[in-house]
Formats: sequence, structure tokens, C-alpha cells
Amino acid sequence: MSDLFQGKTTSKLGDIERLTAEKVRQIAQTYIEECVDFRDAELTAHREKTDKYYRGETDIPTPEGRSKVVVSKVRDGVRAVIPSLARIFTQTDKVGEFYSDNEEDQGICRDATIYSNNVFWKYGGYKALIEAATDSLKAKVGVIKVGLEERQYVTHLNYKANALKDGQVEIDNVTEANDTEVVQTNTSKRMVWSFNPLPPEEFLIHPSATCVEYAIACCHQREETISNLIEMGYDYEQLREIPSSTSLNTEDKERKQQFRERDEGTSPNLDPTSRLILFSEAYIRMDADGDGIAELRRIGLGGDAYALLSDEPVNYAPFAEFQSEIAPHVFYPICLAEDLIQDQDAQTALLRSIIDNTALTNNPRTVVNERSVNIDDAKNGRIGAIIRAREMGQIEELTTPFVAGQTLPVMQYLEEVSQKRSGITPLSQGLDGDALQSTTKIAATATVQGSDARIEMMARNIAETGVKSLFKCILKAAIYSIKSPQSISLPEGFKQINPQMWHQYLSIKVNVGLGSGRIDEKKAVLQSLIPIQQMIIEKMGPANPMCNWNNVRETIKTLLRLNGIQDYQTYFPFVPPEQLQKIDQDQKAANEEMQKKVQEAQKAQQDAMMALVKVEGQKAELKFQSDTNKMKADFASKEAELQAKLRESQAKFIALMSKDDTENTKIILDDDRERDKMDMDFAIDVAKVGLEEDKIKATEAKVAAQRKAPNGALQ
Repeated sequence: MSDLFQGKTTSKLGDIERLTAEKVRQIAQTYIEECVDFRDAELTAHREKTDKYYRGETDIPTPEGRSKVVVSKVRDGVRAVIPSLARIFTQTDKVGEFYSDNEEDQGICRDATIYSNNVFWKYGGYKALIEAATDSLKAKVGVIKVGLEERQYVTHLNYKANALKDGQVEIDNVTEANDTEVVQTNTSKRMVWSFNPLPPEEFLIHPSATCVEYAIACCHQREETISNLIEMGYDYEQLREIPSSTSLNTEDKERKQQFRERDEGTSPNLDPTSRLILFSEAYIRMDADGDGIAELRRIGLGGDAYALLSDEPVNYAPFAEFQSEIAPHVFYPICLAEDLIQDQDAQTALLRSIIDNTALTNNPRTVVNERSVNIDDAKNGRIGAIIRAREMGQIEELTTPFVAGQTLPVMQYLEEVSQKRSGITPLSQGLDGDALQSTTKIAATATVQGSDARIEMMARNIAETGVKSLFKCILKAAIYSIKSPQSISLPEGFKQINPQMWHQYLSIKVNVGLGSGRIDEKKAVLQSLIPIQQMIIEKMGPANPMCNWNNVRETIKTLLRLNGIQDYQTYFPFVPPEQLQKIDQDQKAANEEMQKKVQEAQKAQQDAMMALVKVEGQKAELKFQSDTNKMKADFASKEAELQAKLRESQAKFIALMSKDDTENTKIILDDDRERDKMDMDFAIDVAKVGLEEDKIKATEAKVAAQRKAPNGALQ
């Protein structure tokens, strides 16, 4: 017991006193009795009735000889929802995910998410979730108690007695020994998680509460053996004084169909530690230290008189409440089973009448004259049996008209009303081919999604109430109860974490398998993302901050899980970020080397082009010199020829001077004309030579301009 009540009883506020142990016990007893009264008066009858209907029973009386068939509407409705919930919550291995708006909390969120989900799957969280969800559908609220405790495990080793005598084996703790065998008992301790779905009658909460987190009082009340309580740390001397349990609640017996009253005298209780006593583990807010602020305290109480066994302050109540329906300002809403009870009664009564009418139509009653008819023969219903009668007409059948066919539309109407009330339709349990024939894909998809809306709403409610509070309890239990580092498995390897370094102010997001599209649509969207991610990686490298290989791996992992393949590690192993960085650096270095080689090749090609341009220029210059020399030679040859002709003309002129004047004059005139012609031809040749020189100069200027051009190419 806590030492809170030792010493002074006055507080710093003066007029508020510290609570004594007896006062704490009285307050706790008052709260628990209020919770018990609320349960027995408001909840027990409803839950017993829904349990009865869930088993396929009804309150409609059954006359002898009439049909006793029951339409199991409640059980069918609950069973129709559970598969959808199982599918919704198992589409991902991260059922709950922690997140925070603070950047420095991102590492904590990641480690807490991995650790809490590992705990959930390793210690039976799925089974507990389905049981609590079932309770929420048929018993208003389902509750899971999250436990983390150090359990003691006992192992026994057997040795031969002669080995002990010969000194071959040294045994420290011998528990049993005889002439032939020695038993050694070893004990070990380890921290173990537990997810315990509480029976509805074992969980108590104050009538004013709307949720567990802020409830003034909540309690787990059950029958426990003294042995279990001793293992939990309670004193045997105190427990032995507590009388056996005398609980009057009948929900457990109703659920298990056990109505036999316990008779303590029928079986001898030879082991006193196996005796059952009523144990109440209450979480109550009270100002026990007198500081004016009510703290949450865990108080252990034993027996119907509520003897105080323990009292200690705690940081949270380890209960996760699951509600498939959310009702404002109340803790216990109307559940699905309560909605279907009246449908089960109505359809059962109608179906019984149909069966009775069909049976009476097929087997009509018979009126006989007992004085003239053998009664034994009349009772014999065997086909072809003889009925002995003294006179004809002494037997008459009472024909019952068949009206069951007219009643079937009423049965169908009641089914439609039930579907509207509960939201559970044939389409929500699987595609109805007859209902969707000649229907477009968009219309069929909208119809199916609309039929799933009520179930999806239930799943969302369970996620936001139960799953969130469940992961909050896991987080708080890890923070306040784990004292040593823990190991978690990451894709890149194992990592040591210390939950004591976390804080409880992290937000929780539940990854339920809901959305605007169905599985095939989600797969199509994921498949369309892969080319975009591939393009980004090709442009920016496999380790770029926008989209790297691990992002692509997450996309493919989700796609594989939607196809039912969980072992994605075999196909796409995790690549550590540092290895991705090295691959990225190697790829960039290879790209730079390739780019350098390309630049060198381009430079070599450019140099070759410049050399070619230079050679072509030299060729053009040589050709120009050759053409110029040829033109000069041709000009010199023509000039020499003209000079020769001129000398010849002069010789002829001198020869003719001796002739007569007329002839001389004629000759002179002819010579003048010829000379003028020659002069004109010479002038023409000179002009041609000038033009050729101008052309050569223009060619030289053009070649010089091309040599100065940037690209160095010949025009």
C-alpha cells in the first residue's frame, strides 16, 4: 500500500485534509456501488436480451405442436459486419500510426509506431480487436484492457538421485526429492503484454462518464483466485480473510448457458489459494493528498465489503472502449443487435405462421365419428393405411386454405425495413449479379459503395474510439512501465529504443482500409504512380529528396499487399539510405565521367574540323596562286604574240614604202585599220586581265573572311 496516508493529515490548503485509508476505501466503495447499480438497472437486462437473441432465441411464446423456427436476425447481422471489419483492419501491418506537428518528434513517432504495432500483432491484438468489436455490435460497448506486467515463469528439471549423491550435479533449489529422482524448480521473470477483451459485465463505469479517459470512476470487477492475486503482489494473510464471491450478476451465466447455482459444499476446497473472491480494480479520480486537484488512482478492493488491498497514483486507465455507434453525451449507445431484435421477433412470428399454414394445408385435420370409426386407424398417418368405419361419411377433413403465398410479400417488406434500419444489405456482403445486370460500371460501383456506407461508418467509429484508445494505452504503458531498452526490427536492421524518452502527447492516425475507391481502383492509382517515380529517379538520381528507391518500394509494397502478398521483402529488399547515397554518388560520378568523355570527343571533333578548314584554305590558296600564275603566263604569251605581230606589221610597212603612193596609201590605210584593230584587241585583252585580277582579289578577301569566321567552316 502507498505511504500517502502516513504522517500528517492536513494539506497545504488548510481546510482540505488528506484522505485516510478508510476514507479512500469508502469513496471507492461509493463509486463502485454507483457503477454496479447503473449496470444492473440499465444495462444487464438489455445485454442479456441481446445475448439471448444472438444465440438464436426469441421471447415469442411457442404453442405446443406449432413451428418453433427462429429467424436469427441478430446473429446474422453481427456476423455480416465482422468480416468487413476484419478485412478493413488487416489490410496493413500498421494499424495505428503516431504523428506529431513538431519536427523533433518524427523519430519518436516512427519508433513508437513500429514498436506498438509489433506489440499489437505479437500478443494477440487482432483477436482482442475482433472480440471487442463483436461486443460493441451486440453489447453496446466492447472493452480491451491493456496490461504490461512482469510475470514469473516456473520450469522444473528432473535429475536422478544417484547423480546428486555422486556430485555430478549441484542443485541449489530442490523442491522435491525421493530415492530415485530429484526435482529442481527454476523461476524466471519477463515483461509480458496482454490484450484482454473484458466481458461486458466485468467493466464498470460511472453513469456520468462519456469516455474512459475523463471518467471520474471506472472499474474492472471480476472473480479471481487467491493464487492469481498473490501473483499480482497482494498479501495472502489479507486475502484469506475475504469471503468467497457472492456476485448476483447473471450475464456470464446467461451467455454461457450455466444456470446451476454454485454449491460450496458439494466439492471440498482442498487448495485454499484456488478459492474465488470478488476483486475490484478501480481507477478513480480523487484528491487524496489534499492539494485541491483530483488525481487518478488505482485502488484494489477485495470482496463484497470492498476491503482495501492497494492504493497508488497512476497516469492512465488501461481500458480501450470500442463503440460501433456514436451517441452524443452518453457512453453506452444503441447497438446493432438492439436495432435487429424487433426485426427478429417480427420475421420469426411471420415465418412461423407461414410454416404452420403450409403444414396444415399439407396435413389437414380430420373430423371423425368416434362411435362409427376406429380411432386407432384414424390416428395412423401411414400412406395407404386402412381406416375401419361402420358407415360411410363418418370421416371428414377440415381443409385449411393456403394463404402463405399472400404473406410472402409482407416477409419481403419486413426484410427491406430491416435492411434500411441496420444498413446490412446483400450488396454489402457481396456483389449481387442479378441486381446489377445491364448496369454500367460507374453505377454498379456507386451502388456497392453506397451499400457499404453503414459498415464503413461502423468501422470508422471503432477505429476512432477503440483502436485509437488501444494504441494510446500501448504508448502510455511503454512509457511508464518499461524500464529497459527494447529492440525493434527496421527494414535496415535492428535498433535499440528507450520508451522512457518518449512522451504521451503524440497524435494517432488509424490506417483503416477505407477510402473513396475499392481495391482495384487503389491498385490502378498505385500503378500510375510508379512511372512518375521512375521518371523523377531517372532525372534526379536514386537518392534524391523528392522520390528515391525506398519511396518506389513503399508503392510496390502497398500494391503487393492489396494483391494479398505480404512477403514483399523477398521481391524488393530494403536499401539503407547510406547505400542509396553511395549508389547515387557512383551514378553521378559515372555520369560526370561520361559527360567529360563526350566533351573531349566534341572538342576532338571540333579540332578535326578546324584542321580540315585550314587544309581546305591552304588548298584554295594554292589553287588561287596557280590560277593567277596561269593567267599571268597567258597574258605574257598574248603580249609577246602582239609584239611579234606589231614588228611584222612594221616590216611590211617599210617594205611597202617603196611602192607607189596609191598602193602605199592603201597599204597604209589597211595597216592603220589592222593596227587599230590590234590596239582594240589589246585593250580588250588588257581589260580582261584587269577583270581577272579583280576576281582573284575578291577570292582572296573571301578566303580571308572565312578563316576569321567563329566556326571555321568554309562558306
